[in-house]
Amino acid sequence: VIEAALGVLMVSMGVTISMEEFLAALKKPKAILLGVVGCYALMPALAILISRLFSLPPELHTGLVLLSIISGGQASNLCAHIALGDTALSVTITALTTLLSLPLLPLLASALLNASIALDPTAIARSIATLVAAPVAAGVVVNRFFPKVVEALRPALPVVGVVATVVIVLGAVSATAAGIRGALGVALLPVLLLHA
Repeated sequence: VIEAALGVLMVSMGVTISMEEFLAALKKPKAILLGVVGCYALMPALAILISRLFSLPPELHTGLVLLSIISGGQASNLCAHIALGDTALSVTITALTTLLSLPLLPLLASALLNASIALDPTAIARSIATLVAAPVAAGVVVNRFFPKVVEALRPALPVVGVVATVVIVLGAVSATAAGIRGALGVALLPVLLLHA
């Protein structure tokens, strides 16, 4: 269900983007670099600062730092779209930071947490291809060849994206509800501040 909802979210983003917008996004290396630095430098530094300010216990400190060093999620693309931002740039940065997680996630986990994380490059590549690239590409193709259909659907697309995101979040939360419930009182505000 989560993967299907993610596919729906990414198709709903893709139909709002043209190939020209993707090409224009690739011509913004400073913005892309800023997104990568924000993901892998600013977020971890902020997580450590927040953890210290709230005197989080070690397990919640670890969780907050891990949360800060993972690639930006697909919801950021939806937020960019709803805010009338550069959705193509957001999708580009999300895909790039996901690819960069292969070397950077283990490196940052080791440096910041003295922990070892093993990643499966094939699984990550497959995930990017099936959950991001293919749905977005399908949406871009629909946009290119059926622009009138896209224009008719455009008002509903943010709602579709929000519903898909809610399904994704509820699916993930329900799978770990017991653990979340126990830490919610202590961790909620630090997590919200990290993502504010």
